[in-house]
Amino acid sequence: MVIAYQYAASAGRVYFYCVFVGLMHLMTLSTDAAVIALVLLAISYAVSAYFRSDDTYNMVVIPACRYLNIPFVVPMEAGLDAQHT
Repeated sequence: MVIAYQYAASAGRVYFYCVFVGLMHLMTLSTDAAVIALVLLAISYAVSAYFRSDDTYNMVVIPACRYLNIPFVVPMEAGLDAQHT
């Protein structure tokens, strides 16, 4: 199990490779296109990092609960778990 875990590609690494290969393909098309794509990617990352929620686990739990036919558990749990100030 440990050996399989060591060689498994992490999601971040796979994402980096996909972006890198995509930028290399754009670089063969045009350097300007690759620079524009890189700038748009950086802007979209900055915007998504700014608006990132503290409850990102909901993104994983919602499909799992929908598969179990209990989709409304997550919104109720998030509402009950919210910090009241």
